[in-house]
Amino acid sequence: MSKRFPAPSLRALCLTFALPILALPAPFPGEVRAALPDGFVIENAFPGVNFAVPVAFAFLPDGRTLVAEKSGYVRLVLANGTQAPLPFLDLTAPTYNSGDLGLLGLAVDPDFETNRWVYVLYTVDTGADDRYSRLVRYQASLSDPNVADVSTKQVLIGDTWPEGIPTLHTSHSVCSIRFGEDKSLLIGHGDGGRFEAVDAGGQDPGGFGPGKTDPAEDIGAFRARAVVTSMAGKILRLDKETGLGLPSNPFWDGDPGSDASRVWAYGLRNPFRFSLRPGTGSTDPADGDPGTLYIGDVGWNIWEEVNVASTGGTNFGWPCWEGPLNNSLYQNVDETAAGNEDVLCDAGLSGENPSSDSFPVVWWHHSNPSSSNPPGLTALSVTGGVFYEGGSYPAEYVGRYFVGAFVRDWILTMDFDETDAFLHHSIFTDVGDHPVYFEIDPATGDVCYAAIFNGTINRIRYEAPADAPAPVASGATERVRWSSDGAPNPFSDHTALSFVLEREQLTSVDVFDLEGRLVANALTQEARAAGTYQVTWDGMDADGNEAASGVYFMVLRSANGGDTRKVVLARN
Repeated sequence: MSKRFPAPSLRALCLTFALPILALPAPFPGEVRAALPDGFVIENAFPGVNFAVPVAFAFLPDGRTLVAEKSGYVRLVLANGTQAPLPFLDLTAPTYNSGDLGLLGLAVDPDFETNRWVYVLYTVDTGADDRYSRLVRYQASLSDPNVADVSTKQVLIGDTWPEGIPTLHTSHSVCSIRFGEDKSLLIGHGDGGRFEAVDAGGQDPGGFGPGKTDPAEDIGAFRARAVVTSMAGKILRLDKETGLGLPSNPFWDGDPGSDASRVWAYGLRNPFRFSLRPGTGSTDPADGDPGTLYIGDVGWNIWEEVNVASTGGTNFGWPCWEGPLNNSLYQNVDETAAGNEDVLCDAGLSGENPSSDSFPVVWWHHSNPSSSNPPGLTALSVTGGVFYEGGSYPAEYVGRYFVGAFVRDWILTMDFDETDAFLHHSIFTDVGDHPVYFEIDPATGDVCYAAIFNGTINRIRYEAPADAPAPVASGATERVRWSSDGAPNPFSDHTALSFVLEREQLTSVDVFDLEGRLVANALTQEARAAGTYQVTWDGMDADGNEAASGVYFMVLRSANGGDTRKVVLARN
């Protein structure tokens, strides 16, 4: 790996292959790039303080900050911005720190001021080639609040290997820790499988058997679909005091300690980072509504995606689907090593993921920016972000979702409507120092992120020019979006969609197929005055031939981003 990494390195954070950092991909032809918006600066949040491979951080109520290093240290930055002389917590001995594995999850209890609990999620060093994951919490010491009281250790998941979550390779392991609006504990975990080839089990026999992972989980990436027998490839929702499942979870079976009773969402390859949308969820855990989760799922061969879980029980499709397409390499698997046929992809499925609930809200192609939704960028190793709630930024940023791409090194801001439909995006920067974790500073409202190569926690800060006009809140004038779905949809000979322009803009509409190929131009690019426009596609390609029956994307573009609608052509 590159000498730019503080050793040991965190390779491409669960990419499909190890990518030398000295050869990070350049922008692909056709990609849109942008400098930092006027008035914004990105700076070290703690000047003069650097960390060894920082991967997560959490702000304490009194102004101190905890920072997780991949090796197993949790460092403490004091309220004055200097680093405490001793680590808050040293978990280097039990942590397996290699490849994409290590201590990657950190969170502070929402009741920290009264209970002092800090939660960590790491891969356990078993001394063998196969491993498992552990969720544990510690209290800050009463006598010295700058260090953890190790005697308070409470293992919530993974006290022993059979009780842990399997990690059978160098990736797809522990992810984020978050708390719901109802104070339920939410954690993410990858499928624990291999990334270099199709993994249907049988490739890591040393990880299964007595004293290890149950052989029933020897099904590779299909663990993501196994609700009853595996916690891998899932978002789990837990009682923060016990680590057990909650009765309001979607697959509750009466046993709070079962895998099924802990599962909130499934079918995820590697939900490395996720967060909750502010203003969603119930405060009562009995309602089973912790809030709407925005999940950055790191892709395999072709796609990166952001998924939305507004309710429990959603299947996001992996490994049968990736991005907007079916995953034929896994669709063709007819047997797992453990002989579990129930987790295989449903026979006869082709084309798109049939469940609208599990269709990603946005996705990026690894190499073709025109195939991404929104178009214009490619991504590798998406880093799910956070929502800016207000503070010093211009008003149009309030409510925007900040999301990053670790390898491509960009940060976007995105708008979503109240139904979580994508509306608009803007490129914030393409020099983000490879973000691997986002968080909001509760004291300032600023977006902060872990810049793994720099060894810093970066702050996005706004410096309003002295002569700058008062910020204007964003609205329809900054968004060009579809105002209707295709009608009819599915269609046999034509479908029509509408959009509204609040001011004159350059706009165009293109039609793409599931492989990201341009099929037709439904509306040429030109400046259009304010008004309502209807676009009709007659199912013909650019050469005047009938397009085949199937799924297509109507992509509306403007200088301020784009919007996409899915249409289905079903010829008689």
